[in-house]
Amino acid sequence: MKPDANNPEQPLPLNKKELAQKMGISVSTLRRLMIKANMTVDRGLIPPARQLEILESLGWRELTQVDAK
Repeated sequence: MKPDANNPEQPLPLNKKELAQKMGISVSTLRRLMIKANMTVDRGLIPPARQLEILESLGWRELTQVDAK
């Protein structure tokens, strides 16, 4: 199913910069946190399911609960 930008309920794929902005941190900080957590992400867009996995692994559960609603 293709993401619909007009539907705010459906999470969209984000790149690392957009994910970092959503978290309120810089891309460099996101990268350091992911290295510390031994996580890697390919270049390009990060699918919503992978975003949730990253947020939960880094302890950002409050953002995952907002997205789930």
